[in-house]
Amino acid sequence: MCVLVSLAIAIYGVITEKKRAKRRWQNQISIEFREGLQGIAAALQAGYSMENALEESQKIWYCFTGNIPFWCHRCRGCHMNCS
Repeated sequence: MCVLVSLAIAIYGVITEKKRAKRRWQNQISIEFREGLQGIAAALQAGYSMENALEESQKIWYCFTGNIPFWCHRCRGCHMNCS
C-alpha cells in the first residue's frame, strides 16, 4: 500500500514539474519575442531597412544574452560579431 502511494506521489510530481517547465518555456519565448519586436521597432525608427533591422536586432540580442534568439532561423550555428 505504501509503495503505491509513494509511486502515485512520484508520478504526480513528475507531471507537475513538466507542466511548470512548459509554462516557464512559454513565458521565456513570449519575453524573447516581445524584446525582439522592440529591437526591430527601434532599428526601424533609427532608419534601418526591414532586413537590416532584423539583423541588427539579432546582433543586439546575441550581444546582450549570449544566445541566438529563437526567432533567428538562419543564424543557427553562426557566431555574431558584437562590435
